Amino acid sequence: MRTSPNDNKTYHNFTTNNGIKVVLIHSEDVHKSACSLVVNTGSFDDPIDRPGFAHFIEHLLFNGNQKHPEPAKLNEFVAKHGGHCNAWTATEHSSFHFDVQHEVFDQALDYFANMFIEPLFTDDAIEKEQNAIHAEYKLKLKDDSRRIQQVHKETCNPAHPFHKFTVGNKHTLANLPERPVKDELIQFWQQYYQSQFMTLCVVSPLPIELLTNKVDELFSQIQTINLEHAKPELTENLYRPQDLAQFIAIKPVKELHKLNITFPLPSIDKYYKSKIVSFVAHLIGDEGEGSLFEHLKEQGLINALAAGNGISGSNFKDFNISLELTHAGEDDLETVLNEVFAYLHWIEKQSVPSYLYNEQKNLLKSVLSTKKTLNH
Repeated sequence: MRTSPNDNKTYHNFTTNNGIKVVLIHSEDVHKSACSLVVNTGSFDDPIDRPGFAHFIEHLLFNGNQKHPEPAKLNEFVAKHGGHCNAWTATEHSSFHFDVQHEVFDQALDYFANMFIEPLFTDDAIEKEQNAIHAEYKLKLKDDSRRIQQVHKETCNPAHPFHKFTVGNKHTLANLPERPVKDELIQFWQQYYQSQFMTLCVVSPLPIELLTNKVDELFSQIQTINLEHAKPELTENLYRPQDLAQFIAIKPVKELHKLNITFPLPSIDKYYKSKIVSFVAHLIGDEGEGSLFEHLKEQGLINALAAGNGISGSNFKDFNISLELTHAGEDDLETVLNEVFAYLHWIEKQSVPSYLYNEQKNLLKSVLSTKKTLNH
């Protein structure tokens, strides 16, 4: 592991006997101890006729387990001891995390670990979280970012899991004829919350040996059906040929004047070390003299420009050029688009000087070498 010379933390990694990858970080500087567990499951794993199931499971795991049956036990405990906890569900991962005062960290770890060992999925909890998720769903109906995301889903390859509705509501999470939702929740949890799909990180000033023993004792109890079982890879493309070269107009709820130009890429994970995609984004998003931004700004067509953002996953990446348009720019989209593509063609024909890449490379090295320990 490459670390900054100014980083005085100690790192230790190991794998539990049930396959959980663990990273322990010992730091004397943190104000609170913290733990995060990520599961390699998310909305992409939702059954076709059960959209929102991964999100539903995330909510339900806080609602009691065999050892600690009281709902929200972890939430209440960490709140009383200066901390907080939260969770989120994404496309291919779900994350659960908390922080708390050092003196009670071992007890909080016990509450946390047992969420994943034997959750109860009680009828009361199911009803409560159905209502909570439905309220969340209704709250976002007029949220522009959520509406744009849903249009994105509707216009991609319907065979790709990104196409799925991911939040869930009281209809998708209810009992179906001869299919009690509780039974299907338990099946989903048993299939996707196996220990070998999990990664755990702990940060604390407590001794590494103590943390190792505690983590191993607690998290080795999480179930696995088959330690060698791996999730299948995504094979469907995010877009079919007929999904490309499309102009999609969205009428926003609030006043927005944005233009997104999306270039579909395969997974960029293999470029993680070279950061070549970030470098291309830097070339396009630069705001210096002679840049695309400067050129469009001087013509009064845009107020802002960013490059490189966009959804990504294990077999896809959207590379977006996002422009905040002026009224003049919105009225003259053809000029804006022509200027963007002319700039891209100009870059394509150039032999990019190596010093530009090395400049960014050295900048990142400098950031790492001067990075100071952050207090939690």
